[in-house]
Amino acid sequence: MYYLKFDLPNTLAIVRRELDAIGIPYTEKYGKSSILATINPDCKGLCLGIRADMDALPLQEKSGVEFSSEINNVFAIINCFI
Repeated sequence: MYYLKFDLPNTLAIVRRELDAIGIPYTEKYGKSSILATINPDCKGLCLGIRADMDALPLQEKSGVEFSSEINNVFAIINCFI
């Protein structure tokens, strides 16, 4: 299920569940509907940041692919930035 803007209750619950399952600490104090997880916080040296968007846009998807959104006017665009 995809959600518009900052209304992401199920998506946030899935991310929390998965992070808890593998023991990765996280916080939600940096923004509405955001999770910041820290892997190996004691490591000195290089750091890698990864950002992923979890929301959708209010657009009608017309791609026709098998994994198209089934919700009218909700188009999920998955972005991941490193």
